[in-house]
Amino acid sequence: MYRDILMLNGWKKHQGFGLRKEWISLYLHNPDNWEENNNLGVRQVESLKSWIKTCELDRESQNILFRLFLEKGTEDLLCWEILWVNVVFNFPTALWFIKNIGYGEWDIKEILTRMHKNLSHLSLRTVQDAVYELIGMFERTPIGKDLGQGEVHKEKNRRYIIRNGLLYPNYKSVIYSFIKLFEREKEDRLCLSDDLVWPWEIFLCEKSFITKSVILYGNQFFDIDDSYIYKKYPEEVDLGVALL
Repeated sequence: MYRDILMLNGWKKHQGFGLRKEWISLYLHNPDNWEENNNLGVRQVESLKSWIKTCELDRESQNILFRLFLEKGTEDLLCWEILWVNVVFNFPTALWFIKNIGYGEWDIKEILTRMHKNLSHLSLRTVQDAVYELIGMFERTPIGKDLGQGEVHKEKNRRYIIRNGLLYPNYKSVIYSFIKLFEREKEDRLCLSDDLVWPWEIFLCEKSFITKSVILYGNQFFDIDDSYIYKKYPEEVDLGVALL
């Protein structure tokens, strides 16, 4: 288990709702007044407000993902790859998921049982709400099927996901995920064998593909060898250079 996970808070913080693609479109279309002009229920409005923070989509900071969605639109999968990285770093349930749920078919009840066993300090209701928020996002955005993180299926009384992973994530989202990791760890050098939030876990792909992406496309940001990755960009890096 990831070393810091038991100390995290905010396992459920989206009113029990998963993020929806159409909510992102609603927000982007009218970021100043979407709360007053929508067809959402009261709890759904609160949910989207929380998801905007989780995804780092707030307009005030003119952050990179907001700009990326405006430029490329909600059909562009790079935007959703970046959003998924943000969710993993800001939503403990997603972090637990990538650390504990690998390739294959997973019954939702099995995920609930496993999470509750791992995180026995959480109530069953909290675990249920947390998992349903995550699975709801998989079901209603491209992250589940198109990014391979958890395609949702239903058969009679059974509900399950298939996690195939994203074999070849965009090199830009790989660079972004490493920048987020260095921000979290506050180090200039990271050991590749340490238990950290690695891009190959976030996307569920081969570690060799990630390291090759860094070598080919990320050398202005990082150096990498068989044991370590080294940060070589300034603290106030302009992500627009890398992603736009």
